[in-house]
Amino acid sequence: MSPLPSFLVSPPPSVGVEIASDRVTAVSLTRQAAGWIVGAHGSARLAPGVVTPALNAVNVHDARALSAAVRSASVSRSSFPTRPPSCRCCASRRFPPNPTWIS
Repeated sequence: MSPLPSFLVSPPPSVGVEIASDRVTAVSLTRQAAGWIVGAHGSARLAPGVVTPALNAVNVHDARALSAAVRSASVSRSSFPTRPPSCRCCASRRFPPNPTWIS
């Protein structure tokens, strides 16, 4: 609970995007009665050299390719559960043969 008045508190983001040197991953959260759940997710591969992690240099070398990958990851979000079968709440669910959370 925040000590600030409710009108000053921003709602948490419902979408997250990770940009790595070889891929872009997007996840969308959905609020339900029990709390937040993963509503959808997606991932898109990046060509070598599009993004290079660096603290003191330019990171994005091809902005158009990165934009296309972000768009692709957010559009291709799948609807199947994203938790691994070892999770007790999902142990009885059927998962697709090649889930995206396995590299």
